[in-house]
Amino acid sequence: MSGDLDIDALLAEYGLRGGEARDLGRAALEAAGLTRPGKRNLAAGKRPRVEEVIAEQFVRTCSRPHCRAAAAADGRIVVDLDAPAARLCEFCGGSTNRSAWERALAAMARRDWHRLVVVGGSPPLHHELRALVGGRIDLRLVDGTARRTAHDAAHDLAWADRIVVWGATLLDHKVSQLYTDRRSPKVVTVARRGLTALAETIIKTAE
Repeated sequence: MSGDLDIDALLAEYGLRGGEARDLGRAALEAAGLTRPGKRNLAAGKRPRVEEVIAEQFVRTCSRPHCRAAAAADGRIVVDLDAPAARLCEFCGGSTNRSAWERALAAMARRDWHRLVVVGGSPPLHHELRALVGGRIDLRLVDGTARRTAHDAAHDLAWADRIVVWGATLLDHKVSQLYTDRRSPKVVTVARRGLTALAETIIKTAE
């Protein structure tokens, strides 16, 4: 019928492609009463319920070790995504930055760190970083080109569990010096650009 959905194509859309994953997905839909053996299509109006069944029973992961380890501990049936479907990974969404920051947040949690100050970085990077963190830690982002005083830096140092001075970004030397000259073990520097490099620095210093 017009508007009906091909079941195999629908399952592939959600990452359940290939023999075993497809068969498991179809069995789940049949058990939920959404289809029956031998049927090839289902009504388009059932799509929301299909999404619910897949979310309830399957965890989809890309090939990144951190994502695979998290999936193995999840308790749902693990579906290994092929490269074109990596965006469906429930842990990184196919994003290197997201994967790195999930690991960084886990490393911070193990050390009981909840407050992070990042000195430097552009407004777009700040915006993306806030989205990656998603409110799971207290995050203070310091404009590396704005006026900053020794008192401001001392306040950040007292507040933070970790301060990362982000070189190779928008960062004036006189601002970075306010933090690095204090030689506190809380203060670390990263010379490379990019959110993944920032996350990897946090992971390394949390070990």
